[in-house]
Amino acid sequence: MAYIEYMYEGRHHRLNLELAIVTIGRSVDCTVQIENDPETSRIHCTILQTLSGGHLLRDENASNGTYVNGVRVADEPVELAEGDEIRVGRVHFTYRREPEEMGRTAMLFSEVEGRMREGAGFHTIFTEIVKPTRKGK
Repeated sequence: MAYIEYMYEGRHHRLNLELAIVTIGRSVDCTVQIENDPETSRIHCTILQTLSGGHLLRDENASNGTYVNGVRVADEPVELAEGDEIRVGRVHFTYRREPEEMGRTAMLFSEVEGRMREGAGFHTIFTEIVKPTRKGK
């Protein structure tokens, strides 16, 4: 399963890339709406699913451009790879691909990573996940 994750308005977000076309921009019609960023165009960029299950990122002639790993996307779509950093206006996205069969341990680490990006500390997260049991109660 491929997904993008990003911080917006102080919160960590994750969007599974299940749709063939995902749009990012200020418009209410976009899959990912970034409404409070003057550097983001109405329809800024599009993520397209390929027949092989990968993804391409296409800039939609955004005024301020779309960047993958610090390089501005030109006229041709860019093939995304695990860990690619995408910048749309002031918002930074990370493209992720995880194995189709994800074990419980991998899911747990993914959850911990997400919570830490939200600002939670490791010990807080650990306490939430592994609740101590009290004998006799």
